Amino acid sequence: MHAPADARPEPLPAPAPATRRAQLALAGFFVVAAAHAWATKALDGRDFGVLLAAGQRALHAEELYRLSDGHWCFKYSPPAALLFAPVSLLPRRVASLLLALGSAGALVAIFRWAAGHVGAQDRPLTHVAVVALSLPYTIHLLALGQNDALLVALVVASEVTACRRPVFSGALLALAFLFKPPLLIVLVVPLAWREGRRLLACAVGLAAASGATSLRYGLFGLAVEMRGWRALLAATTPPLLCDQQNQSLWAVVCTYLARPEDGARYRTAVVLAGIVLLAAVGCLVLAASREPRRRRFTWVAAALYAAALLSPLGWRTNLLAAIPLLYLLVENARRATSRAVRRLSWSTVGVVLAVQFASYDVVGRRAFFFLLAHRHYAFACLAAALVALLGAAIEAQHPSTPSSMPSGATQVLPPDLAGPVTRA
Repeated sequence: MHAPADARPEPLPAPAPATRRAQLALAGFFVVAAAHAWATKALDGRDFGVLLAAGQRALHAEELYRLSDGHWCFKYSPPAALLFAPVSLLPRRVASLLLALGSAGALVAIFRWAAGHVGAQDRPLTHVAVVALSLPYTIHLLALGQNDALLVALVVASEVTACRRPVFSGALLALAFLFKPPLLIVLVVPLAWREGRRLLACAVGLAAASGATSLRYGLFGLAVEMRGWRALLAATTPPLLCDQQNQSLWAVVCTYLARPEDGARYRTAVVLAGIVLLAAVGCLVLAASREPRRRRFTWVAAALYAAALLSPLGWRTNLLAAIPLLYLLVENARRATSRAVRRLSWSTVGVVLAVQFASYDVVGRRAFFFLLAHRHYAFACLAAALVALLGAAIEAQHPSTPSSMPSGATQVLPPDLAGPVTRA
């Protein structure tokens, strides 16, 4: 379908003081957390070392994918390794600081974008609730020096610039896909809105990345690296599908329905479970909003979460892709017109918080890894996502009184984050 004309961004007034204070508080929290991780040298661990090693190998046109690396091997595409080449030239502590601050900035951007689209940008309690709900993902991300926040922020930035700069927007999507192919599910949005220039730019961006890599490795060398990438994934992915840290649909099926060694039975179970969940999410998304901008936000938020859920190696930090839906859940709990939606949403927030804070330090090693093995993060996040979308679908039956937009107020967003939304 075509994007409605009134969904296109327009100039907006500056953020209100309450909005600026909330944004500064968010930025301060994540910058402090990132600085702590950097100061304690947490980012100098093996996760970050894998990225730097891949950059060094790409810089010297060396073999990227080596089974001899063991568990700590590079699993992104060859063009992604080339992007790390400049970073690998920096001193390790400087590179880790850049990653820490970049991840903190990416998290702030994700929070601002999501809050703006649900009308919560000037509501400190909503920000606090979402920070609490997402702590197991965001703090773990900063502690390990992973790049999931940067990838989600690329998709968010692509969405922000989709109408005004479709070519640049498509290039940002291509960059995200180079690192995480499951994010390709986000293409459902430009496909549904028939954004041909954005889709073409994405395809050209992927081709350009491959071309740049072939300049370093040669066409034959690039083909060899692509085969090596596929071979390494084929060899290393199956043993990790049932890993305790894996919180994806693949791991849930492994725990409760079938195991990879069951062959076709396992693959069939994953496919059927994926179809059921995608169908449920799709139906709720289609019913979740009648307002153009909110409808599009819901599509993007659901696609981001689906990418994390369906990724074969969907680790805990991947679930920060659910942050936009967590904002929707909390706003439903606080401002839904339906009492049933508020009660269901508050109950879900309470249960998810209880699950999230059953951490290693709180319940101890044995209980924590027992919960991990039973995919407590996966189920908590799935419940939050489904209840958020269900609440939005119910609220959409009362379009004259949007749940998160009380009467008599006008929503004020930063110009780079969203088009105008006027509260009824």
